[in-house]
This record gives sequence, structure tokens and C-alpha cells, in this order.
Amino acid sequence: MLRRLRTSLVISLLIGMSFLAGCSAPGPKFTKAISPADGKAIIYVYRARFALTAGELPGVKLNDKVIVSSLPELNYFPIAVDPGHYTFTPKLFGIYGTTPGELTVEAGKTYFVWMRMEIGHIGFYQADPDEAMNYMSTCYLLNAGFAKDPRVLIGTAATAPAEAPQEETAPEAEKKAQQPAPLTAPAPASIQAAAEPVEAAPVITKTQLFIKPQPADANIRIMNIKPRFEQGIVLTPGRYKIDVSAPGYKNHVEWITLQKGEKREMQVVLEANQPKKVAVQPAPVPVSKPAPAPVVAPPKTEPVALKAPQNLSPEQQRCARHLQSDSATDIRTGAKSVYYRHSGNSYLTTLAEQVLLENYNENISDNMHIDAMAWLCKALARTGNDRYRNTLETVAQNSKNRKLRGYAAKSLRSL
Repeated sequence: MLRRLRTSLVISLLIGMSFLAGCSAPGPKFTKAISPADGKAIIYVYRARFALTAGELPGVKLNDKVIVSSLPELNYFPIAVDPGHYTFTPKLFGIYGTTPGELTVEAGKTYFVWMRMEIGHIGFYQADPDEAMNYMSTCYLLNAGFAKDPRVLIGTAATAPAEAPQEETAPEAEKKAQQPAPLTAPAPASIQAAAEPVEAAPVITKTQLFIKPQPADANIRIMNIKPRFEQGIVLTPGRYKIDVSAPGYKNHVEWITLQKGEKREMQVVLEANQPKKVAVQPAPVPVSKPAPAPVVAPPKTEPVALKAPQNLSPEQQRCARHLQSDSATDIRTGAKSVYYRHSGNSYLTTLAEQVLLENYNENISDNMHIDAMAWLCKALARTGNDRYRNTLETVAQNSKNRKLRGYAAKSLRSL
């Protein structure tokens, strides 16, 4: 009796493990976006890699309704929706902080939203289509078992539009009708889904990139990948954001597209900054000294309010509101957004610099406030722009908080 019980438990455990493995197996890698049906829009949602949270499996809600129960790292899924406004949030997941993603969609268009899960925080952000599709080429289609909303498109239709069946000629149709039906019973739906062929990943021919800058000691970075640039770096075909900079010169930023097997050689000539013109004062003419006038202290001037450009996206407007908030938590959220997504937007980085200079010596015993100031330092360093060097030096030397001085000095070294 005890032996039978042990055998039953082992069989049950094996069945449960195989079921869980089947539910978590992903589909094929992303190749190209599907076209929306008439009157609909398509939103692709994908989860970016973050090593320390790879084992966590948060779900996704759309307008407070769960659409997928879990979204593993480097997985994606498309969802077909009607035109309107949508908000992405995570399914209830511990005590994680949240940055919701807001999106207004139009019929006939395709949009991309990426989810980033860090330690203690989950955020959704609208992505540039080219950057999103380049990143999603490393992602796998979400397993159908995780879909909880019929609008989520899981299957062959999620990777490429289906081809229309060819019409049969009359003799072929008559011949097929005379053939006997197969005797095998149809497989259950769950087995059919598991047996669906997985599209093989395409063979990718690598590319090489050489950049010859003037001046020769200029700093070269590829902004949308982690590896450091080196002459002849081997890359996969796709779009890359090139940043070339040197002290005393204007930054050169350019998007390039590398084709399969291409060996690209670029020459980048940086434009020198124009030196400031100093007015030459004529030699003073000796005159009799007048009676000294009373010294009047100049009036205090308030910081000049930055004028926001009209072409800011909704996400960039939300980032600006966070930076201008009185809440240290909001300021930190805005600084993180600049660091991860908007380090190339001069309005948002200038706003971050202004907030840092106005507040780095306020609330020095408040850990959240100091953390927000540290993220502002990191965001300025991420730009690679030498114009923020003086600001980071000011904070590193004059902050009344020892930790913040250390954060600013570390950011200054990475600038």
C-alpha cells in the first residue's frame, strides 16, 4: 500500500512538472510586425532584460484588466485594440513601485511598449518602433497559456500575416471529395497548440563598423547597445545610434542602418565650439575721482523658468512634471526616466540640472531626497555632454551630504 502511494505521488509530480514546463515554453522569435485589422490598432508589449529580476514573472494589466498572467524576461505579445486611450500597469506584484505606461492609439497603426522590471520597481514605456523591433528580434512570443484576454494574439498570426489559401480547380476539388476521410481522431486543442511548428531563427550574417573621427582622440559610443565601441566591432544587422564627442567640439549624433555582411567605414568630422567673444575695453582715461556712491546690493533673481518645447511626447511631458514636483519620489522617477530613456533630450536634461542645483543642499537628512539628487547626477552624466561638468563638480565639492558628494564624484568620472 505504501509503495503504491509513493508511485502515485511520483507520477503526479512528474505530470505537474511537465505541465508547468509546457505552460512556460515560449514561441518563436520576433521577425516582423503584423498589420492591424480594419478599425483596430496593434500594441506590442515586450519585457527587457534585467539580470537581478530574471526569475520574477509579473503579469500585465490593460486599463486595470489582466491581459496576461505572467510575462517572462525577453518575451513579447501583441494585442489588438480599438482606437482610444490605454494604461499599462503590472498585475499586483508584492510591494514594487510602478511607473504606468499611457498610450493613445489610432486605427490602422502599430505601437510598441516595453516593460522594465528592476529591484523594487516595474515601469512601462512607449518605445520607438525601430528601436523596439531591433530589440524584439532577441525576444520570444509569449506562451499561449499565459494569455487571459481574447484580444492577445498568440499563434502564427502574431509573427506574420497569414497567406490567403489558393483556390482549387474543379477537378482537384472533386478528386479530394472522393477520397475517404482519415481514420485518426483530431488531437485535443492543447496538444495541437503545443505541436504547432516553431519558426526557425534566421541565419544572420554579421557586420563590421569602423569610425574615423576628427579629432582622432574623440570618444565614440553606440548608445543602444551595451558593448563598448572598438574599431571593427562586429554587430548584427540593424539600426544603431552613434555618438561622437570631444572636449571643445559639438557632439555628433547619428542613426545608421547596417545591412547583412556590410563593412561600414565612416568619417566623422566634429565641429569646433565657437569661442566666446570678449569685448576689448579701451584704456581708462585718468579723471578726478568723484565721491564714492553708496553700494546697493543687487536684487535676488529667481531661476529662469524653462520653456517646454511643443513637440514633447506624452511620456516626456510626464517626465517633466515629475522633475518639477515637490515630491522627492516623483523627482527620482523623473530622473530615472531621463537616465533610461531621454538622455538625448536637451530640455529634460537642462531641467534636471536646474532641479539639482536648486535642491542638492535641501533636506540633507532625507534618504529619499538624497537618492533623487543622486539619480539626477547619474542622468546628467549619462548624456556625455561636457556642459554639465561644472554642475557635477559643484555638487561633488559643496554638498553638505557626504553620500551625495560621493555620488556626484562618481557621476563626474563617468561623464
